[in-house]
Amino acid sequence: MLQSVDQVGGPERREVAHRIGGRRHRGEPGRQPGEALLPQCPPQAVHTVEVGALVNPEGLPKPDVYRQLSIAQGSRLVFLAGQVARDAEGNKVGEGDFAAQVEQAYLNVAAALAEIGGSFDDVAKLTIYVVDWNEEKYPLLGEGVARAAAKLGVDPVKPITLLGVAALGEPDLMVEVEATAVLD
Repeated sequence: MLQSVDQVGGPERREVAHRIGGRRHRGEPGRQPGEALLPQCPPQAVHTVEVGALVNPEGLPKPDVYRQLSIAQGSRLVFLAGQVARDAEGNKVGEGDFAAQVEQAYLNVAAALAEIGGSFDDVAKLTIYVVDWNEEKYPLLGEGVARAAAKLGVDPVKPITLLGVAALGEPDLMVEVEATAVLD
């Protein structure tokens, strides 16, 4: 569990506090009110990486279609609402076609990030919600992702959580893709 500087006693106080975005502290001597504090990582655990470095760590399965970790550095954390199979005017795309809906949802993620100066490459993690998920949908999911990746010119491999759900916000929707991204 993360602790604020107030919760850590003795001479360790200064070593435990590390300034990065996140938890705020008010009133510790030598610190400005509102400065962010989190525990400091041991030096051997700190690695310099580019935004979106993808890793399958030792001790975990090594899936081909996604990675277990995304290590990102940046100054803006972006939480994108779930994207569905709708075009810019709100028209339905790919009604009854799971692969087409996946493709459109991915394209919408990229379009939203482009609007704020980012790209799909800035995505740190995806959550995919699929109505009535079953193994038979795997190839169609892959097809939709591959088509979107080809149009965008990106590697779509990211950490992914895939959830089977009973329904989405509208009855024709088969998939929704939510993204977290990190931008400089």
